[in-house]
Amino acid sequence: MLAGVSVEDYTRLERGNPSGVSDSVLDALAHALRLDDTERDHLYALARAASTTPARVRRRPKEATVRPSVLRLIEGLHDQPAYVRNNRMDILAANPLARALHYEVLEQEPANTCRFVFLDPRAARLYPHWERVARDGVASSTCPTPQKRG
Repeated sequence: MLAGVSVEDYTRLERGNPSGVSDSVLDALAHALRLDDTERDHLYALARAASTTPARVRRRPKEATVRPSVLRLIEGLHDQPAYVRNNRMDILAANPLARALHYEVLEQEPANTCRFVFLDPRAARLYPHWERVARDGVASSTCPTPQKRG
C-alpha cells in the first residue's frame, strides 16, 4: 500500500482510469509523491478530466468489400446461385442466379437475409418452412438460404 491507497485504486490510477477514486485517495497520493500546490491542482484537474465520460461516438461500420477474386469465383458459377454475406447477414455480392432467387431480399438496402426473414411478409413464401428458418436463424445468428419447393 502506498500512503493508504489500495492496490486497486493505485492500479486504476496508473492505468489512467481515475473513475471511482476519491479525493482522499488523490490527497494521499499527492502527499506520498510530495506534490506542491500547483502539482496537486494539476493532479486533480487530470483526474476530473479523465473521469468525465465523453459522449460516445458511434462509429459507422467499415464499408464491406468483396475481393475481386471472390467476385470472379461466384460469377463463374453459372449453374448454381451463390452470394457472399458478412457477419451481419448482409448480402455483399451475388451472381445472376442468386440475384434471381433472392430478388426480394436484394430489394432492401442493405440486403439483409435475417431482416428479410423477420420483417418482410414475403419471407413465408420464399421459405416454405419459415418457422424453422426463423428459429434456426435466431439460434445460430444466421439465416439459411431458401429451399426449393418440391
